[in-house]
Amino acid sequence: MSSVGRFARGFLYAGRGVARTLKTERNMRVHFTAGLCVLAFNAAVRPRAGLVALDIFVCAVVIATELVNTAVEAATDLATDGQRVYPAEVAKDAAAGAVLVVAAGAVAIALYVGFATWPWRMRIFSAVHVSGLVITSVAFLLWLWCVVGAFTMSRDGQAPA
Repeated sequence: MSSVGRFARGFLYAGRGVARTLKTERNMRVHFTAGLCVLAFNAAVRPRAGLVALDIFVCAVVIATELVNTAVEAATDLATDGQRVYPAEVAKDAAAGAVLVVAAGAVAIALYVGFATWPWRMRIFSAVHVSGLVITSVAFLLWLWCVVGAFTMSRDGQAPA
């Protein structure tokens, strides 16, 4: 297989990891739903592109942290055969704590963006801050790709052949 093929396959594996986590982890679905609400707000209110980029970056950090948390939990469960061992609990709790801290920061930034764009004027069909709408649209398409990937996975967590 060529290096380009291996590189492309890496994207497939990464997408499968996001989709599998989205399908199996309730908190990931909560974070994705919150991210969708942020995207909807950005599409409707159309803040400056910098604020949209900040929103999208923070949503990506929250989702990435949840992915790392899921990986830590899975690796810990594998290493301990699912038994409750103190160091394993510390690792799992610390990873979950990281998600909590990042999510709390994301809420603070969302509140900042909400207050910074007050009073809200719905600009769905206007030409105001078009760059923000473009960024929001790209982020929405990536979100949709992950959701569709999660729902097309088979029951055993594998992508269909």
